[in-house]
Amino acid sequence: MKNITLLCALLISSLGYAQIFPIDFSDPLDDMVADDCTFTLTTDAGDDVGSITGSGALYDNVQLALAENIDLSDDFNNTITFRIKPAADYGTRTHLLKFENGTAPNTELGFTTSGTAWIDISLDFPSGLGNYGLMVLFTDFNNSDIGTYLIDDFAGGINVAPPPPPAAIFPIDFETTDDTFNCFDCGFTLTTDAGDNVGQIAGGGLPFDTAQLNLAENLDLSDDTNNTITFRIKPVADYGARTHLLKFEGGSGANPTTELSFTTTGTDWQIISLDYPSGLSNYDLMVFFPDFNNTDVGTYLVDDFAGGTNITPVADPEPAPLPNSPDNETYSIYNDTNNYSTNFPFVYDFGTIGGEPDLDLGSNVNKALKFDFSFAGYGQGEGGPDDVSIYDYVHFMYWAAPGVPGFQFRLISNNGAVLEYTYEIGTDEPIVTGAWTLVTIPMSYFTNLGFSSTHLYQWKFEAFMQVVTPQGTVFVDNILMTQNPLSVDEFEVNTIKAYPNPTINNWTVKTKQIVKTVEVFDVLGKSVFIKDVNSTDFTIETVNLNSGLYFAKLSNNNSSSTIKLIKE
Repeated sequence: MKNITLLCALLISSLGYAQIFPIDFSDPLDDMVADDCTFTLTTDAGDDVGSITGSGALYDNVQLALAENIDLSDDFNNTITFRIKPAADYGTRTHLLKFENGTAPNTELGFTTSGTAWIDISLDFPSGLGNYGLMVLFTDFNNSDIGTYLIDDFAGGINVAPPPPPAAIFPIDFETTDDTFNCFDCGFTLTTDAGDNVGQIAGGGLPFDTAQLNLAENLDLSDDTNNTITFRIKPVADYGARTHLLKFEGGSGANPTTELSFTTTGTDWQIISLDYPSGLSNYDLMVFFPDFNNTDVGTYLVDDFAGGTNITPVADPEPAPLPNSPDNETYSIYNDTNNYSTNFPFVYDFGTIGGEPDLDLGSNVNKALKFDFSFAGYGQGEGGPDDVSIYDYVHFMYWAAPGVPGFQFRLISNNGAVLEYTYEIGTDEPIVTGAWTLVTIPMSYFTNLGFSSTHLYQWKFEAFMQVVTPQGTVFVDNILMTQNPLSVDEFEVNTIKAYPNPTINNWTVKTKQIVKTVEVFDVLGKSVFIKDVNSTDFTIETVNLNSGLYFAKLSNNNSSSTIKLIKE
């Protein structure tokens, strides 16, 4: 779309309210995140558009997280339209548009392009959908074709506020609306029975209709002496013997889900006790299947879910500090902020990664590798080997959750034989938890063990002593080799003071370095406050903020840091 310099548009942009349908790429915050491809904001005949270049991977895609969910539940208003233009005549190509992170299962539709002119695409999504927080566009879907495409003017659906974060915590007794289940192909209501507040689930007659409850605090079932879940259930009519199932999802480790079945008879309240197996994890979603895997229809009252241990989920940390190693002295294995010229020639990966979240809550991108050492390690390889003998230091930064005993970093060479060489956090140096920590290892440490620096082949991270542990969440960023010791050009978090915190009025912030701007985000990532301060001592006003958790991003010309703030 053409740039239109309206005052209201400038005000909206300054507050960070971008990434809202319609998407016209006239705002820098419409910059999409590329996965195995590249994305840039550009122009075509004076219009602001997006440009995607595929990599040939089967599922290369670009993603846009939406500040307001797009509601596709109205079948009369869930057609998504947009324009796309191939940069060259590739013949007929197949693509796919998908919506994720919603209140209903993901939804997707394919489409085709041909020629080199702008093409108007209209995708009529099916009925029975919800609202979604993430739009994903797959380039040359499910094939190895490579192409460049311009895109513009995504429209359709209805913008709605994202659903509030979950508030339900075990035990579940249906005394508050926080305990309301989300039903998929069934019905759920809060009701009473003999004066007691209970939940009511009415099945839909499908094999896998479910009532689901997101938990604000994960339910830990890893302790085999405390992972029996008890609850009460009452059929509202005599259906005879019926089979149901209770499942927990969203876990980590070797058992990300766990489930057990049970039966009901008669019309009285029945106490159910489900003793889950050993070796489990902690879970953030409880799923109840009425009349599991059959087409029976029944209505059931439920109450008093209890058991396990509540634990607070590990929140993503602030972004890692930015390294300032000169480009001509640096070999980048993993870094997405400095645009280094010499990079590890990634070809394949192995093991299991817990994710690659963008930790920057603002318009910039600063990803990190999220490891789940309660399950497995992860690494990458190349076609090489690569000669890294001119580099004298190996670095990485990590943030470990409380309770993590340590972990291993390995360099792997291939000089006729594939050999691994280990540096272990927790043994070779103490583990630090709850803060970004810079690790600097002389290359001579590895070469003295036998590593061939002229034949770098793979790298990986493993669990401490190669033994998985329930406390296994570690974020890693800025894996670099350098010719000189690495430093960071970043605010030191322990030099930032914000008080009172929590507050009922304003926060006073003091730092050792001059802060140019401060921007505050809510837990959904929406910018709610921005201010130019140019000072080491300033105030963040809270008059327009609701009670809750916030993140303040403090920035100067070269760097930034994020702190957590609480408004009571």
